[in-house]
Amino acid sequence: GHSQALLEHLPQIRLLGLDRDPLALRAAGARLACFGERVKLVHSNYAEIGEVLKQSSCSGILADLGVSSPQLDTADRGFSFRASGPLDMRMDPSDSSSKPAHWYLRHLSKDELAGHIRMFGEEDEIFAEAVAARLIRDQPMTTREAARIIEELAADFAGLPCHRIQDGETNGSELKLQIHPA
Repeated sequence: GHSQALLEHLPQIRLLGLDRDPLALRAAGARLACFGERVKLVHSNYAEIGEVLKQSSCSGILADLGVSSPQLDTADRGFSFRASGPLDMRMDPSDSSSKPAHWYLRHLSKDELAGHIRMFGEEDEIFAEAVAARLIRDQPMTTREAARIIEELAADFAGLPCHRIQDGETNGSELKLQIHPA
């Protein structure tokens, strides 16, 4: 919506859009097709914006970062803990160098995962360590399995000031940031 609004209200601008998610680019391309040559969409990581700008210019930047509703609404993308899907969470599943979330549960130590949960999930150390230990022990392969683990632990920690989990809807951000840190 942001890009379309800018293009509608500022007829002098050209839009350069970057996204790692090929499905998001396809949707943006369809939505913005009516603006023709004023729109250029690039399949790229935001961290590579410097390289992209060497080939194109711009006079401003609007960064709309994070997970989008279509990613959360599509169970197969593995971002949502509300619908069961593979525990994936990759912005660009076609990128052979990226690993799905369940891979990190097999390859990170408990301390590394707990550190991510503390830092990016903003959870207390005791709760983060409990979640990390269970995720690594149980090795969930689906979002629903991961959510059940988190929900069970949240019930164990209910009423204590050391956690903020609501319906398994946290502890995804730290896995997402591990998968795509830039």
